[in-house]
Amino acid sequence: MATCQACGEVVKDRKLVDHIIPRRLCTWTQALDPSNLWTLCYRCHTIKTELEQHIAAQPNGDTKLMHLSCEWWAKVIRERIHTK
Repeated sequence: MATCQACGEVVKDRKLVDHIIPRRLCTWTQALDPSNLWTLCYRCHTIKTELEQHIAAQPNGDTKLMHLSCEWWAKVIRERIHTK
C-alpha cells in the first residue's frame, strides 16, 4: 500500500507515480529524478492532469508548469477535492 501525497488517502489500488513537472517538459535526467516523482491516487492524478492541460493552454503555460512544486500541486488538488 501507499499514501497519496496530495490528499493523504491510503491507496490500495490504482496508485500512480506521477511526474511533478510533466514528462513532456523534462530532460531524461529530470524524468528519472526521485524529487520529480510522487505517488498519487487515481482521483488526484485525474485532477492534476486536468489542471496541467488547463495551465498548458495558457500563454507561457509550459513555463509555468516547469516551476510548480509538489506542495503547490497538493494544495490546489486538495482545494479541488473539497469544493466538489
